[in-house]
Amino acid sequence: MSNNLVFLASTSSSTSATNIVTFRGRDAKIRSVYWGPDGAVGQDDLSGTAGAPPASGSPFAWFTQAEDVSRVVYRATDNHIYELAWPNIAPVSGRDLTALSGAPAAAGNVSGGYNPADNTQHVIFRSSDGGLHELWWFLGSGAVGHVNLTAAYGAPKAADRPVYYSSARWPHQHV
Repeated sequence: MSNNLVFLASTSSSTSATNIVTFRGRDAKIRSVYWGPDGAVGQDDLSGTAGAPPASGSPFAWFTQAEDVSRVVYRATDNHIYELAWPNIAPVSGRDLTALSGAPAAAGNVSGGYNPADNTQHVIFRSSDGGLHELWWFLGSGAVGHVNLTAAYGAPKAADRPVYYSSARWPHQHV
């Protein structure tokens, strides 16, 4: 991906009614532009504030209303998956999901989201061998699980970015 292309994702805080657009800047930092009901616009250097490494891939963002938390996940220059998260208007913090889970390095962009059926967060990514992997954790938990989806389900190797979504109907999760 060229440095001048960005992936945009939007979240909205239920408490502050703030709209947030996240993107990878030309400087490889994960940034956001936000605006509220009063029309005032601001911007943040999310990865810089959190002390997280520069991005190598495009970010993916979502909002978890149950916690009032905005989340951004991305592949960094070390090919680890990082999460940036902040509740409402509190400062952003970051963590290395790859190190916490023992998952392999990522080879492409990530996807993810929240599954309200079981209060879990999910990040899906492709490894260098084409395997699809899932990182997951329960709301409020620091522990991050890892599943090699390709091996677990006998799926063919992936060539590109996976997409994750959850549904109110069974089965709740889809990749």
